[in-house]
Amino acid sequence: FIADKDEGSSISDFSDGFFTIDNTPPVIDSPEVLYVEDHTAASDGDTITIDAPVTDATSGVKNVTVDATGIGGVESVSLSLGDPDHYEVDIVVDNAEELATETLTITSYDDAGNSVTSTVDVEIDNAAPTSSVDALSEYQTTSIFNVAYTVDEEGADVELFYNKDSEGWTSSGTFTSSPISFDTTSLGDGSYEFYTVATDGAGNDETAPESADATTTIDSAKPDTSDDYTGDGVWQTETQSITLSESDPTPSSGTLVTSYCVDSDNSCIPADDGSTYSAPVAMEAEGTEYFRYSTADDAGNVQDTVSLVVMIDTGLPTSAASALDTYQTSSVFDIAYVPDADTSGIVSVELFYNKDSAGWTSAGTFT
Repeated sequence: FIADKDEGSSISDFSDGFFTIDNTPPVIDSPEVLYVEDHTAASDGDTITIDAPVTDATSGVKNVTVDATGIGGVESVSLSLGDPDHYEVDIVVDNAEELATETLTITSYDDAGNSVTSTVDVEIDNAAPTSSVDALSEYQTTSIFNVAYTVDEEGADVELFYNKDSEGWTSSGTFTSSPISFDTTSLGDGSYEFYTVATDGAGNDETAPESADATTTIDSAKPDTSDDYTGDGVWQTETQSITLSESDPTPSSGTLVTSYCVDSDNSCIPADDGSTYSAPVAMEAEGTEYFRYSTADDAGNVQDTVSLVVMIDTGLPTSAASALDTYQTSSVFDIAYVPDADTSGIVSVELFYNKDSAGWTSAGTFT
């Protein structure tokens, strides 16, 4: 029995006059790099795993190697069979470049001598990311507000730290997108400082800054200016004076501006329709007026408008008994009286009589 061997083919089995021809190389199906933990790149000193699914349906896989020189390894590193049809090898990365993509070549031979190559990219990242909190407005008037940050590496995780009233730095958590909704409901008002620390896909950690990136003061409390007026809603017989005492709960956000207005229908808006308070206000107009005031702080908190009812009547009331008949024929008769119009209204009229010029005597008070 004579067998010819064509160029490019091989005889892998010859027994009892039969042999197998294998011209097909192995198949390397989508090799991948497995990084440390859940990282997306490797840094110097990391151990990575090259995982290459390799099959050969005819003569079988003889060996699988990878050229690891691009990441500090040797030219030919053998992969071992692990899971079915998966060849793996662990390699310690020795590459100090800040950022690089190293392409490794994987080669596989079958038992017939056919070979195939494939490539896999290893992402190298030895550069720590940088991040910072964006500038915040000087004051916040709500307990929940956004803290935005900037980071120079896409996909990096960012940990936010805060320091309230210089009590010490505390982590608020790790975030993957900006802005961060920062909730101070349980922390309360006060002065807050912020900074961020970023961690990239290779596990490189940013060094914490020596000082805060941004600061703000949370002032959600409205001012509580008060007055000294004790005659609210009660008629007064002389002109009145109202003194205001400005106040703003801690943390006070600075300068207070108190506005007031006076009207007759209790509808004016102090900040829009009135004047800025600077000294006690004299109330002199006869009748009923409304004194309305409110205080605003630098943070933008505005006190709910306080309204006082000022009622002044400095004029004396007048009244007169109506004319009577010259003679009365009964011992009981009516006496009519007419009160003049009065600012505060007539409450009562006292009737006096004088019999036979003996002197005036009160007959009682009538309404």
